[in-house]
Amino acid sequence: RIKAAEAKADAGLYKEAEALLPPEEEFPLLDETARAEGLLVRAAVERWKGDYERAARYAGRAAELSVAPFLKDRVQLWRGLVAKDLGRYEEALTALAQVGHDPLLLGRARYQMGDLLMRLGSPEARARMEEGLKALEEADEKAADRIFDRLAGKPVQAMALGNTTDEDGVPTVLRMVVVRPGDPKGE
Repeated sequence: RIKAAEAKADAGLYKEAEALLPPEEEFPLLDETARAEGLLVRAAVERWKGDYERAARYAGRAAELSVAPFLKDRVQLWRGLVAKDLGRYEEALTALAQVGHDPLLLGRARYQMGDLLMRLGSPEARARMEEGLKALEEADEKAADRIFDRLAGKPVQAMALGNTTDEDGVPTVLRMVVVRPGDPKGE
């Protein structure tokens, strides 16, 4: 049931995912891998509902379990996503930086790091986003296509970098445009 719930959550069918999960009082009967997967589905459902604190608690409980590196990557990705939602940016960056075994999860984590670093005005943002998009392209072309289709050629964000201005008194901004490699708009 947990694998079926996980598939529903991955497809964005959160109500269906929630209905497939066993009751929480049954979770202690599961092995740690199944328990962690169930807790991550619960975190996804709560995030979808907008209850980020509850989602963070579920992801935190999953992080306490001893699981294989691939699942640990998923746990850290979810911890980072929810911490980012809650405005806990250092916590988000720390969790996202720990993702490293699975190329698809690595791509998602680095892309999220880049997005967060851009919001914070960090010059590292571009490198993290490019690293994430490259990993996504290598791991799952469809996932990369969805991101490029959504963002290609559009400004992702413009933001002031502190209170600095150029010699003409214009605020200095970090501006990033996402362009698929080889696209003439990027040259």
